[in-house]
Amino acid sequence: RLASAWPARYLVGSEHQVPLAASGATGGTMAVLMLGLRRGPEVTTGVALYQFFGYCLLVIAAIFALECWRRLATEHDLRGASWERADDRHPDAS
Repeated sequence: RLASAWPARYLVGSEHQVPLAASGATGGTMAVLMLGLRRGPEVTTGVALYQFFGYCLLVIAAIFALECWRRLATEHDLRGASWERADDRHPDAS
């Protein structure tokens, strides 16, 4: 059991971010690998099918990364204020 409610809220919020961040990182890695492939069927002149999929995955990975950053910035105060809320402080603390 945790001493205050803040760590529980933080852990639950982080639990939802881990799959999103992992999907973004995996998709970005796959996109870079697919962009390096020069073979495959041509979609247009100079762009292979695998490169097209790579560009699509790169956009999706960027969206996932931006969503992770947005959630982090809105759920936690990043301006230097204390992360502990006043109602979560120990009653003996001043």
